[in-house]
Amino acid sequence: MLSISTAVGLEMSLDKAQEEAFYRSGLAKSVFKMGILEGLPVEYYAQFTNDVFRLLWRSRVRPRFYMVFDAFMSHYKSYETVMRNVKKSASIVWHKIMQNYLSSDEFYRLNRVTAGSVDLAVIAAYQFLKNLLSELDTQVAQQKIKQLQQQTLTGQALNQALQELIDRATRAALAAAQAALQAVQEYQQGKAEAEEAAAMLGGCSGYSHDALSVWTFLERPHEFRNRVRILKNALRMFRLALSSVPTSLEHMNVTAVFGGITGVGIMRDPRQIVDLTTTEHVLPFELFALRLLSRTAVVYQRAAAFRPVIFVDKSGSMAETMPSETGQLVEKIAGAAGLALALYRKLGGEVYLFDTEVEKVSPRDVVRTLLTICADGGTSIEEVLKTIKRIGRRDRVYIVISDGIDEVPEDLAKEVASRYRVGFIILPPSWRPGWLKHFRHVKVNTVEELIRGAIRMVTS
Repeated sequence: MLSISTAVGLEMSLDKAQEEAFYRSGLAKSVFKMGILEGLPVEYYAQFTNDVFRLLWRSRVRPRFYMVFDAFMSHYKSYETVMRNVKKSASIVWHKIMQNYLSSDEFYRLNRVTAGSVDLAVIAAYQFLKNLLSELDTQVAQQKIKQLQQQTLTGQALNQALQELIDRATRAALAAAQAALQAVQEYQQGKAEAEEAAAMLGGCSGYSHDALSVWTFLERPHEFRNRVRILKNALRMFRLALSSVPTSLEHMNVTAVFGGITGVGIMRDPRQIVDLTTTEHVLPFELFALRLLSRTAVVYQRAAAFRPVIFVDKSGSMAETMPSETGQLVEKIAGAAGLALALYRKLGGEVYLFDTEVEKVSPRDVVRTLLTICADGGTSIEEVLKTIKRIGRRDRVYIVISDGIDEVPEDLAKEVASRYRVGFIILPPSWRPGWLKHFRHVKVNTVEELIRGAIRMVTS
């Protein structure tokens, strides 16, 4: 920046040969002794300082290399290592500013959070330099530097002019440290909450994604916050849906899968012969045959399977919000995904995502969609109905959740509706086309209605 880098031109010069040698290394004016590297080559840290450099340049902040190096190292290294390696002399303006900053309580608090973490040190260095240099690059500062350049100042006048600049820069540095601490804490908390939600929803730990990266947080903070909020809302809906599934329904599903018996009744299908009760087996043969032919034999009844297959619309409009009964706005995709994963977890359901194409997915894929959904793309209910035909299981209940119900061929709708148990949950602002009359469907206005509607479709 003009203010700092020009002010540095007022510094007391080193020996010219020494200065050129330091410039070649890029660390001529670093506030640190080389002990700050702790035995590692400068190149080891270059990958991190380059990240800070690129981020600042994209923000139209133009620091010098030694500024970026000092900002990163001061926040990455431990407080004790930093203070041990600060140069004692204050021969240049940058040194004095950094010495004042490093001896402050603001720096101590920030360093205790960032030390040892590359990500947090990059955020702190970026935010610190951006705020510091932007604050100093004002019209007043530029005019002051121009006056200093044009005047021949010596002795006390020069020292006073430099001290005024240093005091102002120090105040800006302390304010920048507070902004950096806020940014670091926001990123730390947001990423931790998002990764916890991703792990709970996706059934795996150590989940990471570009949407939760330092680059996204610094370059597109609004997007970062949106992704964190979507994941947190999806986890909240997941837990709400889990608690809303009746225990009796979960028990019936489990006993169906493992062959559980729920009672006795009259045989209605020849395939039930394997479930004849013991009392039928001890009857005289003639009576037993008569009861079989007249279908009056008593059989054990097994639980019916309520295995849901959930189709979740992932088109861009699903990133928009809908209300909850608590007054909080929840992204439609968060509500639908949380519900689908809860039915997957409790009832062994299957999950499909669709827009113009349909894909069977794992919980991890659902999390990835929550992190990447954007406001574009359409929907094709016709492809969903064709997928239901391909699945071809009549012992499933198919639930389609969408806010973009489009037209489909009437004959296809009639065929699927007559053969399979299919229900549509329509989210706002979608409409009801004529073909929808062939299916069970409900239009919901809140995420709680979405959950209740889906459970009713599974149980009835």
